[in-house]
Amino acid sequence: MFPKNLTRLREREKMTQTELARRINVTRGAIYMYERGTRQPSVGIIEALMQLFGCTADELLFGEGTAEETKGSETQ
Repeated sequence: MFPKNLTRLREREKMTQTELARRINVTRGAIYMYERGTRQPSVGIIEALMQLFGCTADELLFGEGTAEETKGSETQ
């Protein structure tokens, strides 16, 4: 789930892989590998991504608990 969630969050913010890499101080290649699922980020990188995207660990890692999903389920 993490690779797809990272891609979704990055695209939601209209960021390129290069821009995201620069903002969390990793290489573009690292972002590429995270999004392909061939490399796992460290806890520090996960924390940086959570802060940058304003999301929870559950949303980032598992796609759960997003504000949009919570709002949608409350109105149904």
